[in-house]
Amino acid sequence: MDDNTGAGTNFFTEGTVTDNTFNTSAYFGVSVTQSTASFFNKHFFDSVNVGNIVVDVTPPTIASTIVTSSTTVDVLFSEAVDLTTSETETNYNVNNGIGTPTSAIRNAGNNSLVTLTFAGAFTSGQLNTLTVNNVADVNSNIIAVNSTTTFTYNAPVTAQPFDVVISEIMFEPESGTQLPNAEYVEIYNRSSGAINLNGWLLSDGGSLTPNFGNYSLPAGQYLILCSTTNAAAFAAFGNVLALSSFPSLNNDVGDDLKLFNNNSVLIDELVFDNDFYNDPAKDDNGYSIEKIDLNFTCTDVANWRASEDIKGGTPGAQNSVNGTFNDNTSPQLVSAYPVSTIVVDVFFSEPVDAGAASIANNYSISGGIGTPLNVVPFKNKVTLTLGAALQPGTIYSITVIDTIRDCPGNLIEGDLTVKVGLADNVTTGNLQINEILFNPVTAGYDYVELYNSSAKIIDLKNVYIANVNLTTNAVDDKEIIYPEGRLIFPSDIIALTENAAATTLKYPTDVKRNILEIASLPSYNDDEGGVAVTDFALNVLDQFNYSEDYHYPILNDKEGVSLERISITAPTQNKTNWHSAAQTVHYGTPGYRNSQSIISLTSQELGVDPEVFSPDNDGYNDVLSINYNLGETGYTATVSIFDGDGREIKTIANNELVPRWGSYYWDGINDKNEKARIGIYVVMMEATNINGNKKKLKKGFVLAGKL
Repeated sequence: MDDNTGAGTNFFTEGTVTDNTFNTSAYFGVSVTQSTASFFNKHFFDSVNVGNIVVDVTPPTIASTIVTSSTTVDVLFSEAVDLTTSETETNYNVNNGIGTPTSAIRNAGNNSLVTLTFAGAFTSGQLNTLTVNNVADVNSNIIAVNSTTTFTYNAPVTAQPFDVVISEIMFEPESGTQLPNAEYVEIYNRSSGAINLNGWLLSDGGSLTPNFGNYSLPAGQYLILCSTTNAAAFAAFGNVLALSSFPSLNNDVGDDLKLFNNNSVLIDELVFDNDFYNDPAKDDNGYSIEKIDLNFTCTDVANWRASEDIKGGTPGAQNSVNGTFNDNTSPQLVSAYPVSTIVVDVFFSEPVDAGAASIANNYSISGGIGTPLNVVPFKNKVTLTLGAALQPGTIYSITVIDTIRDCPGNLIEGDLTVKVGLADNVTTGNLQINEILFNPVTAGYDYVELYNSSAKIIDLKNVYIANVNLTTNAVDDKEIIYPEGRLIFPSDIIALTENAAATTLKYPTDVKRNILEIASLPSYNDDEGGVAVTDFALNVLDQFNYSEDYHYPILNDKEGVSLERISITAPTQNKTNWHSAAQTVHYGTPGYRNSQSIISLTSQELGVDPEVFSPDNDGYNDVLSINYNLGETGYTATVSIFDGDGREIKTIANNELVPRWGSYYWDGINDKNEKARIGIYVVMMEATNINGNKKKLKKGFVLAGKL
C-alpha cells in the first residue's frame, strides 16, 4: 500500500465509527471490522485509544546514526517514516559547514532507516551535529522541532603489521563452563583509528579465501571471532563477528594462526600449543590462553598464560592476565641439523629477527664451504642452503656473527659456533649413561645424561631411551629420544628431560644448549630401577641398574640429588663408579662435566688420585680413584683399605676377575657404613693370574677433612 494514502490520524477520524465497523471506503473501498482495525493498529502504529479505536499520535525520534563512509550517514528512526518527508533533503542539516545532503534515501527493506549523502567529506575525528525537521511517520506524526544527534567520522586506517593483534584463543573448550562450549579467537585493535576488516582472513594454514565481512573495528576495541553457528552464544560477551569459514583449532598440539588484511599482508601470527597455558593444571580444562601484554608484539610463550577469569576466559573484554611484559634475554645458538647433504637447519634458543637472520654473509661454514647460497629464517630456525655438500665422517663448524638478534632487539650472546655433520650408525658402547636424577624434588623432573664415548656423530632420532624391568632385565617402557633429529658429537654430553626450564632453574648452568627437552621420558622409580639406551632393534647401547643405596650414605635427604658417573672408562654397572653429585653444584650437573668425575691414571702398577682427598661432598676431591695397570690380562684381585694402624676398614673388591688396567673408587665410607676418620691410609691390591703370577701392591694416601 502507498504510505501517503489515508495519512496519519485522518485514517481513523474521517471514517464513521459504529460499534462494530467504521467507514474506510474513502480510502480502501471496503469496510473494515473493529477486529481488523485492531490488527492494523497493532502492526503499523504507535497508538492511543479513541473510543473503540486505537489511534497513533506518537512522532518518530532519532534512534541512532551510523557513519558508513566519509560522505554518508545512516539515520535510524524509532519507527517507519513517511517516504516523502524522509527523502526531502532540506529536512536534514549538519553543522561544521557541511549543510544539507545531496540525497536522502529511505531503505527499501527497512522503512525506519534513511541514508544521507553529502557533497563534502567529513573531517576525521570531528564531532558533528545532525539536525532533523519535518520528518513524519507513516501516520503523519512529525518529529519534534530541531531534533538532533551527533556523530564522528574516523577515517579508516590501512592496517600495518601488529595494528591488530591476536589477544586470546580458546582452542580446548569444555561443556559445563560459563562460556559457550565453542572455539573462539579474540583480536584487538591497538592502532589509533578504526580499521575496516572487510576482506580480511583468519587462517590456520587451510583455506586462504577471505572470511571477514564488512566490519569496522574501532581503536582500542576487542572483537570475538567464531563460527556462524556460535555467534549468538557469544553475543552476550562482547562484539562478535561470525566468520564464513572459522578454522578448526587443534587441541594439545595447537595451531599456526595467521591474520591477513584485505591486501594479503600478514598482520599477526601465533604458533601456539599447550605450553602457552604456562599452567599444566588448566590444560584441557576449558580455559583460554590470554596475551599478557598486547603491545609486546614479538611472539614469546612467556607473554601468554591461561585465563585467570572464573569463566575460563574473557572474550570481548580486557584479558584477566593483562600486564606488562619485557624480554631482556639474548638468544643463544643451540644446534644445527642436516636436512640433506646441502641443506642445514640452524636452531636458536628463541625466535630471531628475520632482518639480520636472513643475511647470508652472517653465516660461515668450515671445511671450505664458506657462505651459504641461501638463507631462510623462520622463528627460531634458520635454513641454510650450502654451496657444497657435507661429506661423511667430517665435523663442520657453523659460525654466526654477533649482529643476530631476537625480535625485541637483544643481540646474540654466548658461543657463536655450532657443529654439524652427517650421522653414523650407532652401536653398543657408543653412547653411555653419565648421570641420572631419578628422585627429583616435588614438582621437579627426572633427567638422564648421555655421553658420546665414540668417534662418531650420533643422531638421537635413531636411539631409544628406556627403563628396564629389574626382574627380567628386559627393556620395558621406551621412547625415541628426539624424532625431529638432534646430533651428539664425540665427547659431547646431552641431558634429557621433559622440562628444560625447570631443570636449569634447579640446577643452574651456562650450557643450556646441552639440556634437551624431549616429549616423553620413561618413568624411573625413586628407590631403584634400570635405565637403558638402545637402538631401534633394542640392542642395548648402555644400561645402568641404579639404587638409592649408591648415594653418599651420610646424606640425610637424597631427593633432588643425582647420581654421577665417576669415570667414563670404568664399567657402567660398577656401583663404586657412581657417586652423589656435590652440594656445591646444587646436587646435579645436567649437560656439563660431573662434579665427581675423575680421569683415571694408569701409568703405574698402582696409583691413587688425589693423594689427599676429602670426602665431604663439596665437589672437590670427594672421591679417591684407585688406578692399576697389571700389564696383562687374566688376573683376579682383592682390593682393600687399611688405616694407619694396619686394620682393614673397607673391602673394595674381593677376588674379582679384573681387566689388564682399570680403576676402583672409594668415597671414604667404611664397611660399617660410617665415614672414616681423618688420617693416613693404605690401599692394598693382591692379584693372581692363571699362571700363578702374584702381585702385592700398596699405595699410601691421606683422608683429610675440615677441623
